[in-house]
Amino acid sequence: MTEVPINDLLGHIKYDFIIADENVYKIWHKFLGGNCFCINGGEAAKSLSSVEKLIGEMMIRGVKRTDTIIAIGGGAVLDLAGFAASIYMRGVDWINIPTTLLSMADSCIGGKTGINFGGIKNIAGSFHQPRETIFCYEFLQSLSEREMKNGYAEIIKTALLNEKLFKMMDRADLNQIIMECVKVKNEYVSGDLYDRGKRRFLNLGHTIGHGLESVYGLPHGVCVAKGLELETKILGVTPKSIQEWIYKKTGEIIGDEFKFDIDIDKVVGAMLMDKKNESRISFVCLDGVEKCRMAELSKEELIKRWKSKK
Repeated sequence: MTEVPINDLLGHIKYDFIIADENVYKIWHKFLGGNCFCINGGEAAKSLSSVEKLIGEMMIRGVKRTDTIIAIGGGAVLDLAGFAASIYMRGVDWINIPTTLLSMADSCIGGKTGINFGGIKNIAGSFHQPRETIFCYEFLQSLSEREMKNGYAEIIKTALLNEKLFKMMDRADLNQIIMECVKVKNEYVSGDLYDRGKRRFLNLGHTIGHGLESVYGLPHGVCVAKGLELETKILGVTPKSIQEWIYKKTGEIIGDEFKFDIDIDKVVGAMLMDKKNESRISFVCLDGVEKCRMAELSKEELIKRWKSKK
């Protein structure tokens, strides 16, 4: 990971093709040059048609197997660009430059790329590690309060997986917290690139979170925050003091977003479509800060527990 000021963002990198979030480009174009292929970001961009457009553009511009692609944007643009890079000519190098708090603190690390299909999040994807990840904190200046809160949900999740970060939450500045999140995520990813061991703990709050996101289309961070609340309540193993801390932190993110009755059956149906679940649904149980284990519930048991906790 490299930290670079905005005025030197692309100065030290050799690259052949830039994919940028359209809104990021509008604000920061004088630092990004005039040769960007822009994408309207957000989850809607993560589609097969977007992949087709990207690959077509790379062909038109003569991108070769030995070339390097740069992706500049939030998590959706990085997911899409990384996936396209992984399949174009069976894989080309790419560099990611996250521009949102969510992507800096979480999604830019680990090499997971993917697109959505049939209403299911990240159902098609690949593991394709970027050659380099570059951080430029000045991008955060242009984010809305809602977008900052959206990213903070992943920071809360990561803090629950690491005691040092948990203790930093109320006394460190944001840049320090982001860098610690990166270190923590790298620790969980290292040695488990394909998500079969401890890396799965990074899905804390995401089982229900992804289900909510698929059904209601609300921002990822908001859904993860609600997922953290619901999963700790349903599983019932998290110490009360930690659960209260979660409710306090997530409540600031969720606000009025979930002031409606959640259709439990519909959300559980979406959860069963998730690639991590089969006949039973996998959860990360939080027994305490940095104390996690995996558990499974049947569809029937989950619905029963969820409805009893309403």
